[in-house]
Amino acid sequence: MENLTRFDWNKEILEFTASDIMTQRNKVELINLDWSEDHIKNIIMGFSHHTIPVVKGIYNNFISVVKINELYEALIQNKKPWEDIQKYCHAIDGLFDIDSVDKVYQNLSKRNLELVSVVDQHRDFIGVITQKDIYGLLNKGSLRLAKTRMASRKYGHGKFKWEDRRNCYGDVGQKGDKYAYI
Repeated sequence: MENLTRFDWNKEILEFTASDIMTQRNKVELINLDWSEDHIKNIIMGFSHHTIPVVKGIYNNFISVVKINELYEALIQNKKPWEDIQKYCHAIDGLFDIDSVDKVYQNLSKRNLELVSVVDQHRDFIGVITQKDIYGLLNKGSLRLAKTRMASRKYGHGKFKWEDRRNCYGDVGQKGDKYAYI
């Protein structure tokens, strides 16, 4: 995260909004408080992320998130966290779908969150943005920037110098590579 705080946002990335990079709510794995205890237990046991969004009733009624580590700690203490899942809920602020990517990134990094919820103008839950979404956007921007820089370093008859084909780890790319990959 420290390296990303020094990232120079290029103009193209800053034009993205939260709704451009979010994961839609129908693709988000979540817990609904109205579900049975067995169903909630199955979701907890098979979940691969650190936090799970929690809704009540309809899917656009976002309440909070649950941290998986706390649920596992309760299991170790022979408790059944799925019986009273609200006890483990943590409220998080929702960002609006028109907020800039910079605001989303600042929200994630300052509060050290894995995800933030995205709401529309009526404060209905419409999706989530994870750190992975932000990193993916940064990588796309870095790759595009690297391609532009490499294209400006052409030598001779449109060929690149071999040294210019090094990637971010200092490894030399394959023959025929035209760009440095970051």
